[in-house]
Amino acid sequence: MNKSVTEKIKKLLALATSSNEHEAKLAAAKANKLLIKYNLTMQDVDFSEEKRNYENKTFTAPKRSVEDKFIFVILNSHFFVDVVIGRGATYFTKSGNRRTEFKYHFVGEEVNVEIAKYVHNFLTMKFKDLFNEFKKGCDGKPDRRAYYAGLQAGLNEQLSATRKEVTEETGLVVVPDPGLEKFKFSEFGRLGSKQFSGYGNDAASREAGHEQGKKLKIARGLGGGGKKSGGLLE
Repeated sequence: MNKSVTEKIKKLLALATSSNEHEAKLAAAKANKLLIKYNLTMQDVDFSEEKRNYENKTFTAPKRSVEDKFIFVILNSHFFVDVVIGRGATYFTKSGNRRTEFKYHFVGEEVNVEIAKYVHNFLTMKFKDLFNEFKKGCDGKPDRRAYYAGLQAGLNEQLSATRKEVTEETGLVVVPDPGLEKFKFSEFGRLGSKQFSGYGNDAASREAGHEQGKKLKIARGLGGGGKKSGGLLE
């Protein structure tokens, strides 16, 4: 794994917390561009000359959060990992009810999994905070799912624009990684596909989320995930 790439991205994400809005926005964009350029470069490497290190990082949680349904789409689309969802162990609550843990796997090259773990923790916290702010100033009943769908759409537009800019600069196009597909098959076998539903119906909530998503920047230093920042339990 190219450790220097991870360290550079960490430093840029730390700069993205700057009180200077222009500096913060520039640092966040540079961090995303660096991740894309790294993966564009690696997909051009002869696999017989340089081995790519993949990993399957597993997390469990008591249940799947509403935020995860939207954030996992972002991770799959823009952060060079595959999120595989399964079921964990069965347990009993204090009241005697039977429950099954949900299990999440972040699968990808080591550098991408580390970044994806951070992005997941950050966005989980940020989605909740932004919705709570929206709810305080909202007339009527806000729709959480519609707001999150808007956030996802706005952030997707922003990240897609960055990827387009990088591909135009480099002349390279992101393609599926055959090495990752082989690794994923070795870990899980053949996986089925699942349709995602439940986007919410309130147009005002969705539009408000969309506007926030277009300007949301992924910031803060890596590390310090876990319960406090809304992350999954490792």
